[in-house]
Amino acid sequence: MTPQSSPTTAAPAVDLTDMGNSPGTTVEELQACESHQWYRKFMTECPSGVLTYYEFKQFFGLRNLSEASNAYVWTMFSTFDMNGVSSFIFLWQDGYIDFMEYVAALSLVLKGGVQQKLRWYFKLYDVDRSGYIDQEELLQIIKVRKSLYVKA
Repeated sequence: MTPQSSPTTAAPAVDLTDMGNSPGTTVEELQACESHQWYRKFMTECPSGVLTYYEFKQFFGLRNLSEASNAYVWTMFSTFDMNGVSSFIFLWQDGYIDFMEYVAALSLVLKGGVQQKLRWYFKLYDVDRSGYIDQEELLQIIKVRKSLYVKA
């Protein structure tokens, strides 16, 4: 194995000048700057440090939803609310999206691969958490999505 291919050799700093960044900017510096910008935006939108379900709906302009649409949006919110207390059968989220959950959601939406996004969609559509998307769940999702897009 050559020193360049050794797994313990640190990757060289990448110069991002060609991409319109300041000279000498590394990937790590760019990621730190991006994270800081996400944090500032999150704290501007959510000064309490958490995003509630009500704020989540406001952020997407979702008002006067049907019961089915409201349930769908709650399920979507719940897929991003990843912390909480789990037991043998149930998982209770804390009802808030904190900054780390926000970053994970943004990362999934903006940078996630196809497999990651498919896993998230499956989790969203498998409402009863049976491990399967049955016909009833699929029809419910189609109806709700249609009603959400009609209102938008």
